[in-house]
Amino acid sequence: MKIKSLLNVRNMIVIIIIFTVFLTIGLLTKSSQHHYVDINNLVEEAYTTDAGYNSEVAKHMSLDVYKKSNINEIFKTEYPSKKADLVIKELNQHKYDGDIYVYMKITLYIRDKITNKVISAGIDIPVVFKVTNKDGQPFLADKIEYVNQNNVPQKFR
Repeated sequence: MKIKSLLNVRNMIVIIIIFTVFLTIGLLTKSSQHHYVDINNLVEEAYTTDAGYNSEVAKHMSLDVYKKSNINEIFKTEYPSKKADLVIKELNQHKYDGDIYVYMKITLYIRDKITNKVISAGIDIPVVFKVTNKDGQPFLADKIEYVNQNNVPQKFR
């Protein structure tokens, strides 16, 4: 009986040690991912602003990023009355030569404002934003959209 009890205690100790090792590895892996900037608000503005590319928008992104992203710019003539439902999932950030590259997946549903029907959608679109510093603030300098995540260069993942 005493031997069986000792084996159970030993097994519990081994399980606790294994759990602790996996937990530590998980925490170290998560903390090794860098987070330099928060650009979710800027990305949302790029996709959804209906103000056009004005002086306020120009403080946060290049004209090229605006034209590649903004639903009001892209669907200007086809669907004059539209709204967007946007989900942003940041996957990673890397710093190269002073610039920050933010790898995200974007899910975007474009709906008709009157009928609320989906007129276009993109689900889990892999996107990399190049973020620079402009007047001490993050600035979306460039945007590259990829067909699928396998096309995203490894250095951004």
